[in-house]
Amino acid sequence: MKSPIYSKAKLPGYNESWRAVLDANEGYLFPDTYLIPRDANVDMVVALMRDNFTKKYDSVKDSKTTALSDAQTIILASIIEREAMFQEDRPLVASVFVNRLNIGMALGSDPTVMYALGYQTDTKTWWKKDLTADDLLVNSPYNTRKNPGLPPGPIANPGCRQFRQL
Repeated sequence: MKSPIYSKAKLPGYNESWRAVLDANEGYLFPDTYLIPRDANVDMVVALMRDNFTKKYDSVKDSKTTALSDAQTIILASIIEREAMFQEDRPLVASVFVNRLNIGMALGSDPTVMYALGYQTDTKTWWKKDLTADDLLVNSPYNTRKNPGLPPGPIANPGCRQFRQL
């Protein structure tokens, strides 16, 4: 379902065989600035980013206020990462989502629908800008407009600020 958004032109060291490894680690690659050797392979890059993610997550996970598991926290934080544009909005969005989870309600998050729709070849972007009524009906476990609870996996790589909201 996922289409590559990277290309050799945009990322000279990128190899299409990396796609499966990157997809398998989605949500657990910490968005940061890295010094990566030119001869690094995908496993080295992923290990570097996952190690950083683990350190950042471990440093804040004891401040969580919900009973969510680590995996659930990461999934929800990834949704908050895409849903809330401004840092000051993240605690509010997190509160709404946790309340909805607690009562078994669908989260109703547009970014999960965008994720389910996948790469948009016409606009060359992963995140479709203007969702249509038909888009909101997409049949996917990632569609939190239709399905209550959390999707099966993260939709983005969250920063550690989102963890503190949960």
